[in-house]
Amino acid sequence: MLKAIHAQESKKAAREKARTVVAELKAMKLKEAANKLENGIEETLSYYDFPSEHWIKIRTNNVIERLSLEIRRRTRVVGCFPDGNSALMLVCARLRHVAGTQWGNKKYMSMKHLDAMSDPLMVASWNGQPINPDGPYSWLYRFCKREGLPFRGLHSFRHAFATAMIVNGQIDVKTVSSILGHSEISTTLNIYTHAIHSANAQAMDFVADVLRGGQNNDKNKDNGQKIAPQKA
Repeated sequence: MLKAIHAQESKKAAREKARTVVAELKAMKLKEAANKLENGIEETLSYYDFPSEHWIKIRTNNVIERLSLEIRRRTRVVGCFPDGNSALMLVCARLRHVAGTQWGNKKYMSMKHLDAMSDPLMVASWNGQPINPDGPYSWLYRFCKREGLPFRGLHSFRHAFATAMIVNGQIDVKTVSSILGHSEISTTLNIYTHAIHSANAQAMDFVADVLRGGQNNDKNKDNGQKIAPQKA
């Protein structure tokens, strides 16, 4: 089922296939699996925004699997290692060989397909050239370290941004869902349930404070005392 989703020719078709698979899973009474797929499928389709020549290389881990196969082929000959250091030496020797030969220097993806894209929203450096993929990550890591903030990856800042918008109470969930790029508002509701509950709790606390203020006003009026009106 999952392979059929990623075998589609466009992101729109993949989303439609994902909805079909979710319906089939729910019909099979696999509710947890359906919820997992419905909540996480959007992030797995991000490779559709890149040139089609890069799709299979972005969404798969063939390089890692090939490297693991190469290491297993060497370690299987030994069978049993006397200690962990001896196994580590063999693995490191193989990795060094891979990095120093033509196989390790082979270009994995051709950037000419990215250069051919004319999307004005693509992130570029100050001189118009493609930005280093590690640039934003490295800058954010140094910034957090300098300011004494915990660093848990770029994606955690996306969650923090969405949570802050919801808890603030000034932005509705539909707008938050649109900003995050979720195709369905249910995805936002399922992922950020904790933030919505927190916002609801703050709203209830505000109502409780208003009601308590009203009760205090009534008591003070009975005692002949005048108080300033409270702002709602």
